[in-house]
Amino acid sequence: MLKAYCPLLFCNRRTGDVVNIIGSFDTSVNGQKTNTLTTLENLLIHHPDTLLTPSLLASAPNCQRRPLVTALVRALSPPTPALVYGTILHEVVQKCLQEKRWDAPWLESRVDAALSMAFGDLVRAGVTLSVAKDEILRRAAGVETFGQRYIGDHPKVFP
Repeated sequence: MLKAYCPLLFCNRRTGDVVNIIGSFDTSVNGQKTNTLTTLENLLIHHPDTLLTPSLLASAPNCQRRPLVTALVRALSPPTPALVYGTILHEVVQKCLQEKRWDAPWLESRVDAALSMAFGDLVRAGVTLSVAKDEILRRAAGVETFGQRYIGDHPKVFP
């Protein structure tokens, strides 16, 4: 991924506009890297700090501005406990996938690390660390089984 300031002629460019270009780059004869963007390959993301989830984009057929406004309004409101729990659990499962570890002690250590990173959000949501840890461990009860059953280096055969 290349992060660059917007040199593109077709965008309404302002100083400080940021684009991310994702894809394979070719080195031309003069040593400059080039990337061809098409509908089939490569991506251009303008203002990557405002990324939208697929579920937000599902509302776009009715109103093209709705996903952006929803994301911006949600960012201004205080987080709910469920939102913070989901974010922490997502971080824990992501770490499990990266490290290929699903055992309970390691999972609990990842929960503790994620809780310390999300302490500010927990305070804004009005949740104590002990309550949050109990709730996240309760919600993560199936993660170990999920990892053992579905994740591995080789395909698994089910009866």
